[in-house]
Amino acid sequence: MAQRFSLSSSQLPEHERVPAWAKLVGENIFGGHLETVGAAPFEAALAISSAGPAICVEAQSTPVLLHRRKADIGPAQAQRFIVQAIVEGHPVYFEDGAGRYAAQPGDLIMGVSDNACGFVAEENTRVINLALPRALVVPRYADVDAIYRRFEERDFASGPATHLLFDLVTALGRGEGAAWRASSVIDAIGSLVALALDGVAREKLGGEGIAAARMSAIAAYLRAHYADAALNPENVARASQISVRYLNKLMERSGRSFRAQLLDLRLEAAMWALRDPAQAHRAIADLAQSSGFRDLSHFNRQFRARFEMTPRQARKNRIL
Repeated sequence: MAQRFSLSSSQLPEHERVPAWAKLVGENIFGGHLETVGAAPFEAALAISSAGPAICVEAQSTPVLLHRRKADIGPAQAQRFIVQAIVEGHPVYFEDGAGRYAAQPGDLIMGVSDNACGFVAEENTRVINLALPRALVVPRYADVDAIYRRFEERDFASGPATHLLFDLVTALGRGEGAAWRASSVIDAIGSLVALALDGVAREKLGGEGIAAARMSAIAAYLRAHYADAALNPENVARASQISVRYLNKLMERSGRSFRAQLLDLRLEAAMWALRDPAQAHRAIADLAQSSGFRDLSHFNRQFRARFEMTPRQARKNRIL
């Protein structure tokens, strides 16, 4: 199960709030100079979860300035690749000597923790931060020059890959990555990053690489939306801005049909829920529905065929 940790500044005396917030942000995303903006008391909340090497931090705060200066940049082996999904507020991002950008809700900011930059939020803000060891993303999926160019061009919200990556980051922020394999999370994030970087990514990946990245993007979409009982190839093709025919072609290349991949995700989610002590009070029918199954009988048949046990037996034999 993924780690889940939360902290509200209301739990601390006012003079301890900024140092505690800065420490947690520095340990999980990147360190830097932190100060409040305005005269109001500082209020903040952090929720930290993990899925393999991916650390996801949902941060809410009153107006604040965070600046990572050259002196705050750590050694190369400690560098991280960072994606930030803006959920609420309009923080202004800046890179030292490279201008500023006023972000909007729905924007997705990418970066690496080896440059001097920061942001200032003059209103209450909620941002979901995803951090991975830099070596897992760069240079396999992302080109650093392309990341910086994206900031310079202020292109943070366009394209289906960006939207899918936003959905994936926010899902991880809600702690929904507990049942996902770590390798799947890395491949999904990396492939969506490559597609979101568009022109440079296409030059780096080539035709076969783009097809593979699209397949990973589709898999990421399925992981983020498998609980939707109405999910079908038409929905996924529309979200990915490709034709259903091309979607099916990609599925054929993977060796597993759309239906088979979606069924596997739903069954794995149901098994995880049945073995989760925190969900022991929920009815099996409720867990099946939450995993995307409309029909309980169909769920029971598929579950038994996959795991060679009934859902009731899986719950009884759960690992405590």
